[in-house]
Amino acid sequence: MGVARQDSGTLGKVGNCQVAVNCHSAERALAWPLASRLSLPAEWASDPARRKTARIPEDIAFQTKPAIALDLLDRAQAWGVRWACVVADADYGDNPNFLDGLEQRRQRYVAAVRCDCAVSLSRHGGLIQRADELLRAVGARPWRTVRWREGSRGWLHGRFVAVRAWRIRSAGHRGAGWLIGERTSEGELKSYWSNFGADATLERLVAYAHRRHWVERFHQEAKGLLGWDQYQGRRWHRGSTGTRSV
Repeated sequence: MGVARQDSGTLGKVGNCQVAVNCHSAERALAWPLASRLSLPAEWASDPARRKTARIPEDIAFQTKPAIALDLLDRAQAWGVRWACVVADADYGDNPNFLDGLEQRRQRYVAAVRCDCAVSLSRHGGLIQRADELLRAVGARPWRTVRWREGSRGWLHGRFVAVRAWRIRSAGHRGAGWLIGERTSEGELKSYWSNFGADATLERLVAYAHRRHWVERFHQEAKGLLGWDQYQGRRWHRGSTGTRSV
């Protein structure tokens, strides 16, 4: 059920697979899952024969993965789960509708974005730049060494900078926030976007940017130890606690 050619984290490429959207709670040293939902491809959602065979409920319609992620956050909030910040990888951070959805919900976030994310140093008009172009134009002086977690071989640290800028939203309007740059030890330039206020410290932004490490580690261990990457859901059942696929 839901098998289609799509991006697979396990394969590291596009392939025939099922894809689930997961919502986790991440602390400084661990993460655990809160909710998960199968991403039902459009070709499945619009195929009555497939839906009948897999017993997909009539009210389950096609949704993009960012839309599912927002629904899972709403569900976690309805359950009474509390958090200070939402973190996400670039697949979600590069989706303006996802970031707009977080802001409509008044959620603070730090999300990875790709190098061509459109940003500007001006609130009205002004030059619109790629994130990597703006970060490279900052110069060397503002970059600082920040450490975020103590590992088995000492503190993890890197070179970071945060620039107050404006993100180009899906409707073309501009929203204030922080463009955060990270230079890894291998020389790679990473980018993040956050809607934290102007008083946010670089250390806090960096700590949240790297909180996703525990979520990724959970996925790696679940795939290796629990066989998540071998999971094959074949039918969709509705239980007393909501909708789930098995």
